[in-house]
Amino acid sequence: MARILYVEDELDVAALVLAYLADQYTVTHVTTLHAAIAVVSADHDYQAIVLDLLLPDRVGLRTYMDMFAAVKGFSPPVPIVVLTGTEVVAGLDFPGGGRYVYKPEALPDNLLTALAAVISG
Repeated sequence: MARILYVEDELDVAALVLAYLADQYTVTHVTTLHAAIAVVSADHDYQAIVLDLLLPDRVGLRTYMDMFAAVKGFSPPVPIVVLTGTEVVAGLDFPGGGRYVYKPEALPDNLLTALAAVISG
């Protein structure tokens, strides 16, 4: 089963997303960017990262850029799917081929589709 690192500080949203992912993925959930970077730096064996952009320790596109900087040198690369409630990301090209999904309206189908796409390459 593929391993996913899920970064979300809103616990009600996290519970919903974790329920969606539980049947298909092994998920590690953390609530801050700092924790996410620590986890993925200690264990590179994640097939994808699902990342909220509004976290207690980082906000906005800088969240993605910092996470991307932490994993871009991994082999194989760890793809990032941004799960966000803001439309500010629409039309942006994320370094590393990152994708985005709007929450919670697009759940679960769009998230599962995005994860399947980035994991399969």
